[in-house]
Amino acid sequence: MFFDGFKLFLPLFLVQLVSGIFTMLGFLFLIIPGIYFAVAYSFSLLFVVFLKMDFWPAMEASRKIISKNFWSFLGFFIILSLINILGILALGLGFLFTIPATYCMVYAAFESVVGGAIREEQAKEQQEKSAEYTETTYTY
Repeated sequence: MFFDGFKLFLPLFLVQLVSGIFTMLGFLFLIIPGIYFAVAYSFSLLFVVFLKMDFWPAMEASRKIISKNFWSFLGFFIILSLINILGILALGLGFLFTIPATYCMVYAAFESVVGGAIREEQAKEQQEKSAEYTETTYTY
């Protein structure tokens, strides 16, 4: 199972490439679209890794979810950026601690926003399956 991550190499690579190009073009033409793309596609990698989505549906799902509460997520990522800048200012050594902490915080946000919806959907599917099972067991 150690090398199972290589099965996701192409979608992860494409997410990074396409979202990086969109973000770079957004920053080149106007700064505001670049900021929007950087924030909007921040959950894309997590959709690929945890929900096994292809690169484009993952990018769209990330954009749709983050666009609902864009200003909250923008504030969240500004705070994370400030934490990382403080890590760099601490002779660069603090950066070794702030980057993993940043990834953990982004995952916690992803789990908080998306995980609840996934668990609700799985619970509904489980209820439907159990309802079908009870219907088939009592109809003789």
